[in-house]
Amino acid sequence: MTEYLDDVVSKLSGTVELLQNSIDKLHNNSAPNNNLTSNMLQTRRYFELISEYDVEKAKLAQNEEIDPLVKILHDKLGRSLGKLQREYDTLQKTYELNKLRLNNRVTEENGARGDNDDPNKINEIDFDLSTDVVVMASSTNEELEELGNN
Repeated sequence: MTEYLDDVVSKLSGTVELLQNSIDKLHNNSAPNNNLTSNMLQTRRYFELISEYDVEKAKLAQNEEIDPLVKILHDKLGRSLGKLQREYDTLQKTYELNKLRLNNRVTEENGARGDNDDPNKINEIDFDLSTDVVVMASSTNEELEELGNN
């Protein structure tokens, strides 16, 4: 029986030796594959699945952050537009007032010269406007009507 056991032990030792050789060969042959796997075949995670709840929560958070800013900018734009509209109206009234004043002045000078044919002969009269003071003021509707009636 010892012979039988010695034979089994020697065969098992041979098997262990063969297995060790196989492991060494696999280890030596897998070194380039490990290199390839670690360097070239790395997987990168670009996209991630997110639950719909998280998406909706992020949208609400963004809306809560952006909506007040949009409202502030909207109000600021409205105030600026109102200011520009008032400035435009003032400039338009000033233009009309100055036009009426100029027409009245031309009419008066034409009347003084005896030229009552055409009160709109502005080009024929030589005005030296370089020394005149230009006043930018708002005019009322009553003042415009009074100048228009003269």
